[in-house]
Amino acid sequence: MLRIINILLLIVLAVSATAFALQNTSPATLDLFFTQVEDVSVGAIALASFATGGLFGLLAGCAVWFRLKRAERAAKRKLAQSEKELDSLRSNVA
Repeated sequence: MLRIINILLLIVLAVSATAFALQNTSPATLDLFFTQVEDVSVGAIALASFATGGLFGLLAGCAVWFRLKRAERAAKRKLAQSEKELDSLRSNVA
């Protein structure tokens, strides 16, 4: 259910961004630190900014995900070691 809500939210966001880009076609000059791009529509600049922010968000999310997966693997190894030790102690008692 949550996946469906996320997909619908992404569709609404994409349609809204596209509508915004189509409504804002006036040309603008994009001045970057190392170059200057002239006659780019404001909508295209907004879409490029949106896409760049999304990519940076994905990269940040991936970093967190990898860190959590590494911690999960370490916890599973420790659990397996503890269970092995517990089985060893139980067999010594019996």
